[in-house]
Amino acid sequence: MISKNIKISAGLAIVGTAISIPYTYANNQEGIVNTSVLNIRTGPSTDYNVIYKAKKSEKVSIIENNNGWYKVKLSNGKLGWASSNYIKISQTNSNSNDTVQNNSVSLSGQKGKVNVSSKLNLRKEASTNSSIITKLSNGQVVDLLEKSNGWYKVKLSNGQVGWASSDYINLYKVESNNKPAESDNESKPQLNKVQAIVKKAHEQLGKSYVWGAEGPNSFDCSGLVHYVYGQHGIKTPRVSRDQYKAGKSVSQSNLQPGDLIFSSTDGSGRVTHVGIYVGEGKMIHAPNSKGVVKKVDINASYWQKAYVGAKRII
Repeated sequence: MISKNIKISAGLAIVGTAISIPYTYANNQEGIVNTSVLNIRTGPSTDYNVIYKAKKSEKVSIIENNNGWYKVKLSNGKLGWASSNYIKISQTNSNSNDTVQNNSVSLSGQKGKVNVSSKLNLRKEASTNSSIITKLSNGQVVDLLEKSNGWYKVKLSNGQVGWASSDYINLYKVESNNKPAESDNESKPQLNKVQAIVKKAHEQLGKSYVWGAEGPNSFDCSGLVHYVYGQHGIKTPRVSRDQYKAGKSVSQSNLQPGDLIFSSTDGSGRVTHVGIYVGEGKMIHAPNSKGVVKKVDINASYWQKAYVGAKRII
């Protein structure tokens, strides 16, 4: 159960390591709003209040970049935060950087294998708003160039370069006999079952929270997990602290749809909550008695501070 009155210290240690939210300073670059109306909030997540609504083509100064959010200064002097997906960087000054820096990691020399049921969009930029270059097939092997905020920059055999969601590409290695083999620490999940579980989780959206309930019409957090996985023949413990003892531990950077995300929502550092990761930085969970089953951004500051760990049970 999640309480709105929870106070979580910024210095909370999670699994022995203090969380550090990465900020990147952008030297006051100029951006242009590229959606009809863009919410400007008091902080870098949808959990924060809206203080202003910017209109399409409105110009803003970008001050910081934090996990997919820009801190911006408006023409009226106000400061706030907005999703970077809806702000295009202006190429205005040859003496400044062309793009806002992000939390990227070079993957030169590594390969990836596409893991989807149908096709995976390869886009021009690392955003779902960017134009689609081509579509990748399940099992297709690509060269990985870079990873940035949940996206891989990849190069195809025909030389095309673009960006694709890292949720649907498994790291891949080549054995000494040149026969491709999946990386030992990146085992491929049972794709069809994962997709069925993610679909089942989406079907529960909007259902009420009831403490101790495990479906089919209402749930608490662990009851939702118990129900969704049970519908596909996977038995899980009933409560979140015991669910955390099951499966294989995975890092946030290697999350795949179907993984379980565990949080400490009372500031103790102990597991008190669980949600189902469904890809693209989102999880579905049953929050508390005042809410319903919903999908939330795991990169929001609240969930980053409350994060304890993740487990793969499929």
